[in-house]
Formats: sequence, structure tokens, C-alpha cells
Amino acid sequence: MRPQPSLPVRSILCLALFGASLAGQSLTTTFAGGQDLNPGGAIYFDLECTSPTGIEISSMVFHLADPVGTTGTLDVYVAPDNIGSFEPWSLLVGGITVTSVGAGAPTPMPLPSPSPMHMGAGCSYRVAVVANGLRHSYST
Repeated sequence: MRPQPSLPVRSILCLALFGASLAGQSLTTTFAGGQDLNPGGAIYFDLECTSPTGIEISSMVFHLADPVGTTGTLDVYVAPDNIGSFEPWSLLVGGITVTSVGAGAPTPMPLPSPSPMHMGAGCSYRVAVVANGLRHSYST
């Protein structure tokens, strides 16, 4: 499933943990959940880089509503976040196999090394993460 720009975009940055290129920096939040999507659903968030050297996303974790041991794949799409822009979504990294660790806990998404997810200085993107065979869970 490829994300569609017409879908409502929610700022759900809380669902992913980003490792910046500066060692040890990360962003995380609650895994309270409560809002579960169907398999094949996507979460959306905005990513803006204020670092003069850009950022490298070295790992991500997601809150999945699936029972422990459920396996599926995640696809990460990006599109420029320019006001008035209707540029298409591009697959940044896809088919990454993940296994749910259960609701309420962070399920890791392993990324290849070196990471294909480098964002240049001043970047501003819309990000969609599609869960194939898995169900995202988030809180508002």
C-alpha cells in the first residue's frame, strides 16, 4: 500500500524513536496506545531537521497492537513537506521484517547498516510508515 497525500496526516512523532547522527541522541515518548489501526494501515508524522549536519536515523521503534511473536514488514515513505507541494511519496526503506513484542512495548525496526535514512540539513519531510500484516497502535 502506497501512502496517499489525501489521507489525514497526524503528527505522531511519538511512535518512533530516532537515533540522530550525534551519538546517544534519541526521541521517544509514551507507548500508551488505545488507537489501533488495521493491518496495512499507516502512521504519519512530520520530520524537520534543524541540525546543520543533517540527521541519520539509525533505529526506529513502533508501538504495535499485535500479540507477541506476530511478524510482518514495515515500509517507510517520505515526501517533501513544502507548503502547497503535491510531490509524490517515495519509498525510503521497505520490506523490513519486524516481530511484535506485544502491546505497550517498543517493537524495534532493524535498519541496514549503513542506514539508508540520512536526512540533509534543513530537511522537512512528511513521513508515512506502513505496517504490512501488523497493526500500529498510538495515542492522541
